[in-house]
Amino acid sequence: MTLTVETLTSGLKIVGPQPLAGTGGEVLSDNFVLLDNLLVSTSGIIGTVENNTSGTIVLVSANSNTLYSNTDSIAETIYELPVPSSNLGLIYMFVVDGTHDITLVSDATSSIQVSSATSIDGGDVKSSTGGSVLKVISYKDDQWVATLLMGTWNVETS
Repeated sequence: MTLTVETLTSGLKIVGPQPLAGTGGEVLSDNFVLLDNLLVSTSGIIGTVENNTSGTIVLVSANSNTLYSNTDSIAETIYELPVPSSNLGLIYMFVVDGTHDITLVSDATSSIQVSSATSIDGGDVKSSTGGSVLKVISYKDDQWVATLLMGTWNVETS
């Protein structure tokens, strides 16, 4: 089931359920993209798109609302997440578009929850599966939580 969404000056109005044209990846309007039959709002969520091909990137609060990809990667790209306790509400999105791992690492006192799996404190979440998408939000003082999950992500649980 999909929903038709209208943008109003006071916010969004859900009109559906009605079928949407397209099968995936199409930009349906300035504020929405259809990804694998999932309607994703881009308005107010993603402000910047950044491609990194390798290395370790230390994320800070100023990087919030950024989509990271590994298009044309030459090696694994590691993203160190900020400490959530002093940065609640930060949002980062990751898209695997290369053949190497994207790895998210939490600090030594925090975990990353992906669906029913939660990483150990200081643990990581990684994927090298093309098309995999993960959006994380600093949810609690000691936890990041995935609010969008597509594809395959491996969670370090021990």
